[in-house]
Amino acid sequence: MRLPLEEPTLSLNIIVKDSSEAEQLETCIKSAKKYVDKIYVTNTHQPSIGIIDICKKHGAIYSWFKWNNNFSDARNFNFRQSDCDYILWLDSDDILEVNVNRYWDGNIKSLLKNEINIYVVTYQYHFDELGNCDVEHYKSRIVKNDGSVLWVGSFHEDFMPMRSLETNYLSNITVIHKKTNWDESNERNLEIAKEDLKTKSKDPRTYWNLGNAYIFDDPAKAEKYYLKFLDFDKASKEEKFLVWMRLSTVIEDDQRLKCILAAIDLRPEYPDGWFRLGEHYYKHGQWTHAKGAMETGFGRVIPKFKQIVWNPLDYTFNPWLQYAKILIELKEDNKAIIYLEKCKEVRDTRAIKALIKTLRKDIAKIS
Repeated sequence: MRLPLEEPTLSLNIIVKDSSEAEQLETCIKSAKKYVDKIYVTNTHQPSIGIIDICKKHGAIYSWFKWNNNFSDARNFNFRQSDCDYILWLDSDDILEVNVNRYWDGNIKSLLKNEINIYVVTYQYHFDELGNCDVEHYKSRIVKNDGSVLWVGSFHEDFMPMRSLETNYLSNITVIHKKTNWDESNERNLEIAKEDLKTKSKDPRTYWNLGNAYIFDDPAKAEKYYLKFLDFDKASKEEKFLVWMRLSTVIEDDQRLKCILAAIDLRPEYPDGWFRLGEHYYKHGQWTHAKGAMETGFGRVIPKFKQIVWNPLDYTFNPWLQYAKILIELKEDNKAIIYLEKCKEVRDTRAIKALIKTLRKDIAKIS
């Protein structure tokens, strides 16, 4: 056991499928290598010479796990390889970004305190075509290697605490997801979710995962499984809120308002439901109601550290643009331009520029 003033040891732990992920694995290792003492890489499918060579090149310790369609089993195996005090885990398509400043030299280990079991960082999961992050959440990425957690879940896996834990947020560390093969990933997740349904039909997480797996390709099936998820009393309030919000994007229009109001009823303090309500009223030509809903949303506080996952643009660009469209319908062009200019600061697109130009011409004609 280390003394209180000793700097802890930190390992980087990664699971990787096969040689098709070799290039991204090396990029991942390079991004984090200088911050850790050891690197443990577990190959989860066919043993790969390419993966082994990268491990040798970077001094990583290689292991192989026979794939069983369960990410938690693979990660628990990978964690057992480490003998360091703390584990930093990354996926092979992740990049570690450390924000050094005048008060901190980037030594991650200097931030780790003996009384803290888990460190959470910002995880930027997906980006739009202009490079703006549009899916983000907080993720536990550094964990004390003392058996305090166990990986659970076949996929979209997470930690199950084995005792009372102390958690801290590290604001100067970000993990950036660089996935490109989304179709392959979605197909794999759907396959695992279907298998889970055979053996875990009483687990709400099964229906949560099935709804998420179907949401883009088969909205009707997503709706079916989300509604089944809502039948479970043990589903958390936060999860139910998110499901109602997602249902409002896939369900038939005549049921959409019910879903939005259910989300607002669960989390009236969040702006999300109010913005969705403004969007709904806008689509139905109820401009004044739409404006009121949006302004209620702007008056709410962004729920940092509360939501499971969110789109950062849903608190900036998207509601600003929606509000500007409503203002245009209400003939409040000058105010609409203010919000379109705010939009342009986030996404400087031709469409936004053209709309601003048109509005200014209209205003000039009237004056």
